[in-house]
Amino acid sequence: MQIFNLPNSLTLLRILLVPVFTYCFLQGEYRIALIVFVITGFTDVVDGYLARALQKKTTLGAILDPAADKLLMLVTFIVLAMRDLVPPWLSFLVIFRDLVIVSGTLILKRLKKKLYFKPTRMSKLNTFSQLFTIFLSFLLTFIRAESPQILLPYEGGVARLLGWVIYICAGMTIITGIQYTRIGLLILRRDREYADLPLKKD
Repeated sequence: MQIFNLPNSLTLLRILLVPVFTYCFLQGEYRIALIVFVITGFTDVVDGYLARALQKKTTLGAILDPAADKLLMLVTFIVLAMRDLVPPWLSFLVIFRDLVIVSGTLILKRLKKKLYFKPTRMSKLNTFSQLFTIFLSFLLTFIRAESPQILLPYEGGVARLLGWVIYICAGMTIITGIQYTRIGLLILRRDREYADLPLKKD
């Protein structure tokens, strides 16, 4: 099976677009940054579909795909914090949670555990809250930078909504971090071989 097939190539493209997105956003090229961000999201959907449809799933793809998603999410929260669109502590929480999960996964693998992770329902809600935070941040940035007449009256409402969503996102990040930590401890204490067993109880 070819390692650098079409799905894996799209995943690599998504990784390469992360610094492009970062540069454009920090330079104030918000429209271009938004286009690049949308493209990365589109490639995320397409490469997963192609991998299943063409039966091109590889070990490299299984590693690169979630890595690309996490990289984009973490970089986005960092640049949003740099632009004062989200508080730095939120970016810290998002990064710290993922570091804890990655570290725990590496430890379990080191202990010869077979890990077949499926995102919990709470984790999916957390991802949605993060994406919604990013969307509102982009929308608020666009309104303030471009001053579109049709959206200007809603600037205050978007800013207030973003303020509430930030705390929801923080709460979900903490809850899911605790949840996955608990799952990891259950695997260790009960000497389970498969990580998907406790996940099914979510």
